[in-house]
Amino acid sequence: MNNGEPRYSVAKQEKCQEVRWRTNLPRYLNALSAKLDAQTAQLNQAIAQRNQALVGQQHQDQTAPLPDVLAGWPILVPTITVKDVQPAPEGVTVTEKGARETIATLEQVPVSTKNLADVETLSKERLDLINNQKDLIDKNVDEVAGLKNEIQAQGIACKTQVDEVTTAGKKTAMARLKQGFAAGMAVMLVFVKLI
Repeated sequence: MNNGEPRYSVAKQEKCQEVRWRTNLPRYLNALSAKLDAQTAQLNQAIAQRNQALVGQQHQDQTAPLPDVLAGWPILVPTITVKDVQPAPEGVTVTEKGARETIATLEQVPVSTKNLADVETLSKERLDLINNQKDLIDKNVDEVAGLKNEIQAQGIACKTQVDEVTTAGKKTAMARLKQGFAAGMAVMLVFVKLI
């Protein structure tokens, strides 16, 4: 004993640490899963709000006067100015710079959309992996609990066997003591008669 605590071998300490880790891991994974679910809900809400704002802006662009629509162009393509897109009698006049920068910006949309889809797929795969690991750990925790119960049952069986052996040993020792006492008394009686 050391300060009232039992000393364990390094292997036993490592096994105990592993059991504690396996026992705590489901709680950690549940907390992580809850955190990811909350973040996903927040992200979905933000995406829904942006999509709603986009639909509203697109509707407004369809009905707004052309100069107002063109005023928003440099916001969407920050590398140009209002001078690069101007209303004209037949529609819109766009400078070469305005046209090239607008096309360059529009070319980013499919790439960004594909990148986002890939990130979403990767995120789903990681979440599935976390859930699979959580299931595996839950099974391990159940297995550890079963082993603990088995060890306890074996401990009780061992104690019962030790008690039985101890009781039998005590009975045997008592019987031998009685035999020894009786033999000693017989020898004493013989000795007393001889005297």
